[in-house]
Amino acid sequence: FYTMFHRKPVGRYLLDVCTNLSCRLRGADKIVDCIRRKLKIELGETTPDGKFTLDSAECLASCGTAPMLQLNQDAYVENLTEESTLKLIDELAARDH
Repeated sequence: FYTMFHRKPVGRYLLDVCTNLSCRLRGADKIVDCIRRKLKIELGETTPDGKFTLDSAECLASCGTAPMLQLNQDAYVENLTEESTLKLIDELAARDH
């Protein structure tokens, strides 16, 4: 669980995309790329406004609902598509307005 320890501040919304085998086979790399393009950050980075941090996780034990991500270490978002991922980011961003 060392990935849960952060050596620098993370954004309000921490997006940990599972990149283990099951998720990768079902499109996790596309999900990571989609988030990277949308937020203009790389893995391990936080948006300049401090809202989002993108990271990867080795396994989040939800192989049957791959690809998936963990939001803020307390919620799973499963069966992701690029469209549902973009919608999630837009919904999270709108919470602050």
